[in-house]
Parts: sequence; C-alpha cells; structure tokens
Amino acid sequence: QYFGSVAMPLLLSVRQDEDNLAGGEHLANIGLTDAIVESWASRDNPRFIWDSYRRLIFNFSRLVKKLDMAPFENALLMKKQRLDGKCMLGRKHEDCDVPTNDLKGLVEEYKALYKSQVGDDFPQDPGLQLSQTLHMILKPPPAG
Repeated sequence: QYFGSVAMPLLLSVRQDEDNLAGGEHLANIGLTDAIVESWASRDNPRFIWDSYRRLIFNFSRLVKKLDMAPFENALLMKKQRLDGKCMLGRKHEDCDVPTNDLKGLVEEYKALYKSQVGDDFPQDPGLQLSQTLHMILKPPPAG
C-alpha cells in the first residue's frame, strides 16, 4: 500500500487540536480520488468506498475550504427523503441506508457544489488534498 496508489491505496486521516480543526474533528480518507474509488469499488465493498469518498468531499469542503455546507446537507437530505417516500413502512432513512448508486450521485453533486463555490474541481491529486489539509491545520489561528 502507498499513498496515491490506484491498485493498493493508503488513506490518511488528519487530526489536530480544537483550535485548528473545528472541535478537534478529524479529516479521514485523504487520498481518495475518482480513479482510486472506481478501481477499489470494483474489487471490494462499493457502498463503503463510495460513502467514504462522499464523506471526504463533504468534510474537506467543510473543514479545509470552509464552504457553505447547506447545499451539501440539502443534497443528502433530498436523497434520504426520496427513500423515505418510497418506504411503505414509514421508515426514516439514515446516511447508512443510502444505496450505492445514490452515493455515486451524491459524490457527483458534491463535486459540482464544491466547484461552484471554490471555482476549481475537487482535488484529484492525493498530495494536494494532504497539503491543503496540512496548510489549514498548521496556519496560526486568527488574532483576536
């Protein structure tokens, strides 16, 4: 396994103190890209892999880029509400209930939302994902 490998990906998780990363949260799955996800999902648990990528894009957008997360949250809510409407038992669906094909669609929606707010595509270079995350964590907190 190595970082950036399509065949044997090594993913990283970054955590820093509460002053730098919101509430001491961590950013997991750094290193996932379209190519890695497509390759890995074809060999192993596709639902888990697509959900991991969805979470990376969401949390990278929130923690690293500080984007407006309302559209991201709404996209997921709409998927779950559509599932709720189909359920004859009146069940409310959780994130873990979203099927693989819907997760793939959410990844595409999240990447479009990212691009609309940042002006660039979601980074497909694992090194760039890591460097942007580290830059955000290592920069000094705002004065005041």
